[in-house]
Amino acid sequence: MKYNVKFSCGHEEVVELFGKYADRESKIDYYQNYGVCSACYREQKAIEYSIGCEERTMSYREYKTNYAECKTKPESYDGINKTIVVYVPKGKNKDHHIYVACKETGDRITEVSTIEEGLAVIKEYEKSDKAEDIYTEGFYDLIDENRISVL
Repeated sequence: MKYNVKFSCGHEEVVELFGKYADRESKIDYYQNYGVCSACYREQKAIEYSIGCEERTMSYREYKTNYAECKTKPESYDGINKTIVVYVPKGKNKDHHIYVACKETGDRITEVSTIEEGLAVIKEYEKSDKAEDIYTEGFYDLIDENRISVL
């Protein structure tokens, strides 16, 4: 059954409860005295996840590639721009390295902070190579410290 419950945070929300009448009444009593609505719960979790972390907006690809172990801000995924807000532990980037490299040999050319920065650097390198008439498609890659492609 659906019930309109006023939670301890002061907000009202419709909840669907199942089971015996006494169990449902007990659950409603708990919500009224101790529970928080879903919006306040998400806010509490966001605060909890952010302790000791920086909030960073990044591409979903970068999140899955480099920060999959990190928590994300609830409902922060932007489907249009394919970005998400991630709670990154302070100092995490110091341990993680991304390099623009020669795809064929894996030789590192320059270090970058993010995949997006690396893609921009590659674009500039390719532009310069085209201007000097030495462009080779697929010459550049982004690799991690183990020389594994992150693209």
